[in-house]
Amino acid sequence: MVSQYVTSSDGAQIYCEAYGNASKPALVVVAGYTLSLIVFVEKQLELQKDLHLVLYDMRGHRRSAMPETIEGHASKLYVDDFEAVCDAFKLRKPVFGGWSLGAGTNITDICDHLGADILGGIILIGGIPFISALLPGLSDRSDVKKTRQTTVGFNNALFLDPESVSYFTRLAWMGCFLPQPPEAGRTVATRTPHEAKIFAAGKTGLKVMCLYGEQDAATRGMAVVEVLRPHFPHLKVVGVDQAGHSVFYEKPVEMNKALLDFVRACDPSVAPDRSACTAQ
Repeated sequence: MVSQYVTSSDGAQIYCEAYGNASKPALVVVAGYTLSLIVFVEKQLELQKDLHLVLYDMRGHRRSAMPETIEGHASKLYVDDFEAVCDAFKLRKPVFGGWSLGAGTNITDICDHLGADILGGIILIGGIPFISALLPGLSDRSDVKKTRQTTVGFNNALFLDPESVSYFTRLAWMGCFLPQPPEAGRTVATRTPHEAKIFAAGKTGLKVMCLYGEQDAATRGMAVVEVLRPHFPHLKVVGVDQAGHSVFYEKPVEMNKALLDFVRACDPSVAPDRSACTAQ
């Protein structure tokens, strides 16, 4: 494992980790709102046997820079962060996977500023094209009791059965929220990326997989799929039963297989079977 900070165009430090052999197909993954790459470390490192797995904390989160101004969260800066990570690990046409808000904004930004051709494909993990009404409550800390209740409720909503998840894990994930300044949290949650270019790329063959837990309490998987289908006619859909919003944690075997199959299918040098990219 290699861990390091990379410097973005505005001097912001972005924390990232890389696993596996750099000669393997690359998969870049970012976490959702208030959370960190630590959510993937427990269950997804199995992928490093077959992939070059790169994780990073997106701007405004955990160990990366947390600007408290609107200017510090400009769409182009999120793209520059991605480019800095790719440059550091010499990634070429990686598949980009985003969980929840990490999917809804970062991928759209990349396509808007760099074009979809820079990516081998995209993976929406519980990805949402809208912002949940719960998110603003997390960044409003004027009422300490309410903030704590909202944070606990938000954390519990990530899992189908929160009590089945270890106390250590739930506490670690909840702790990711604490370093985020309220101003940074509000700005992250209210960004409005431009979707025209990613939609256009979808209609011309951009490979996209939507992966979700069928019991997701944060988003309704098939409802999201129906929103996406008109823009992504080649959309591959993978619904996982008995899984909530954190499908990658609750069902790692199914999740990791879907990720590996898709990344391999998006890399012509290692993909004898293109069916993993086929729409369903």
